[in-house]
Amino acid sequence: MKKIIFVAALALGIITSACNTSKKAAEQSILPQVELTLTETQWTLVELSNTTETMVVENPANAFVVFNATDGVFSGFTGCNRFSGSYTTSTDNKITLSQAAATRMFCLKNMEVEKQFLLVLESVNSYSISGDKLTLFNAANEPLARFIGISK
Repeated sequence: MKKIIFVAALALGIITSACNTSKKAAEQSILPQVELTLTETQWTLVELSNTTETMVVENPANAFVVFNATDGVFSGFTGCNRFSGSYTTSTDNKITLSQAAATRMFCLKNMEVEKQFLLVLESVNSYSISGDKLTLFNAANEPLARFIGISK
């Protein structure tokens, strides 16, 4: 009787292990890692950093930025106001944002996020993309903002 229980438990363990391995392999083949590009991607803001603290954005679906390759224009939404400007990039992931302008509506929510987001845009010096994540850096190579990308 003990042998039958042992064999049944062993068989169940092997079957369960095989199912988990197959499930993981299927998930990896269904969801391949996508490397997004800076342009033509909607980058949704998820985190802002400054010298003293990191701010996780509470409603990240609101704030975003898009870089348009055809005309060198970036635009987006701070969670309260829209903004746009021009940008240039170089091969070593350097980026310069200029001529930025924003609407000036007053909102009860997201004003701190907006303030920090617009300051980040003034301080950006470089960027890196890993999969669907964009990080903007200052001249000291410190992270200023993190985004999750959605291909347009």
